[in-house]
Amino acid sequence: MGKIDFSIIKTVRVPHQQFESIKNKAKYLMIQDKDKGDVLTFALIGETVASNPFKVATHVKGIFIGKDGSMGFKYGKEYEIYTYYHNKCVHLKTKDGLWCPYSNIEKLLENWRIIYDN
Repeated sequence: MGKIDFSIIKTVRVPHQQFESIKNKAKYLMIQDKDKGDVLTFALIGETVASNPFKVATHVKGIFIGKDGSMGFKYGKEYEIYTYYHNKCVHLKTKDGLWCPYSNIEKLLENWRIIYDN
């Protein structure tokens, strides 16, 4: 077995209540840069929340299936996307700068087919 490079491990400290909520309920975790707005998204590996680690999924791919031209998106086009929650809305951003707010994840999924290839 090779050496473990501990310099690649980063720690984010959160209050106990947030930690328990993440550990017991979260299937996805997003860390947002407060200054620049960049987001890292982590998805749960496995089926149970409390016993499995998260994996990074910085860019997820999705195909826009909403109305062509809506918010600048092209019907049937594949985009690299990420989502984040802000001001009581789910926001979707693309790598090339397009974005759209949704009132909930169900509304987002009415307009997107997510490709889970990470």
